[in-house]
Amino acid sequence: MTVNEETLLGQPRRRPHKVAASSTVKPLASGDGSPLMIEIALIDEDPAQPRSKNNPGLRPESIAELAASYGAKGPKTPLSLRVNADVPGRYIINHGHRRYRAGKLNGLSVLPALIAGLA
Repeated sequence: MTVNEETLLGQPRRRPHKVAASSTVKPLASGDGSPLMIEIALIDEDPAQPRSKNNPGLRPESIAELAASYGAKGPKTPLSLRVNADVPGRYIINHGHRRYRAGKLNGLSVLPALIAGLA
């Protein structure tokens, strides 16, 4: 079985939806299950992140290697985020800390993300 750019396992490829920092509308799930494009400025790292700075995956050289693999489009796998209950309009990373840091290193303005709890 092969996968091409237009389909994935026989399903049409979905385009991500963009959510801007200037948006006054609370982002909703795209409705078709595709990731939202969230401005990186609205994403916060989880302060309770269990990985320590000594974790090999979080070392600067590891993040730089990941960033170099992105190209212009960013990560292929979306981040998993949750709404920040303490700061309206912001999100906290559930999964994808390395992808987030690599995106920042590359100077990306948006990242693909799935928002937990939105349907």
